[in-house]
Amino acid sequence: MKILSIIFKALFLFIIPIVSLLLFQNCGDKPVPKIDCDSTNTAFLPKDFLDRFYFKEGTWWVYKDSLSENRDSVWLGTSSNNISIEPELRQNCIQVASYNYRTNLNYNWLVHLQPVGIAGNKKLSNVRYAITYRNTSKNTDIFRFDFINGSYQNPTEEGGKISFQDSITIQTKVFKDILHLEYLQKPVPAEIIKQAWYAKNYGLVKYESWDGRMWELINYHINQ
Repeated sequence: MKILSIIFKALFLFIIPIVSLLLFQNCGDKPVPKIDCDSTNTAFLPKDFLDRFYFKEGTWWVYKDSLSENRDSVWLGTSSNNISIEPELRQNCIQVASYNYRTNLNYNWLVHLQPVGIAGNKKLSNVRYAITYRNTSKNTDIFRFDFINGSYQNPTEEGGKISFQDSITIQTKVFKDILHLEYLQKPVPAEIIKQAWYAKNYGLVKYESWDGRMWELINYHINQ
């Protein structure tokens, strides 16, 4: 009997702390709320954002320098466009799109289109959407556009002018509904663009580089 008493006491001393620890951990864990993403709780990317800046695998562009006649080919690699739960407070859902592309002359780039600062904004009011270009060769981010309350803004501290044009003609092709960006000064060393013209469903159709060269779109294949 004395041996059994010792065994029971040992088991009691061993089991109680473990059970207490498990109960404490379970009490401390916060349940993860279940969210069904729908039109009432999701920050969807604006259509104009997607029309101008999001492209899928198989897309490519060819640009020609108007001064030297040199050409630069740009081809898109992998792409994604997904809806997921906002990771910080997990109160809303967000749509995030991204893709990477390579050029013959200007390194490799990763483009992100996403809502910013959604955590705590349960009513999804005045959502800021941003386009980030990452130069993966130099590991540098360029925040080229913000989109707030239905209008484009340039987020760089150095400033930038954003305007719209009805159309732009390149060779014999007329591109309509043009978004024009012009930097006042170079925002970061990795930025190659001084001026840029973006068309819906075509992307970048013309740009001026910081060395004064004007590059124009001469051939393309678009997959959206």
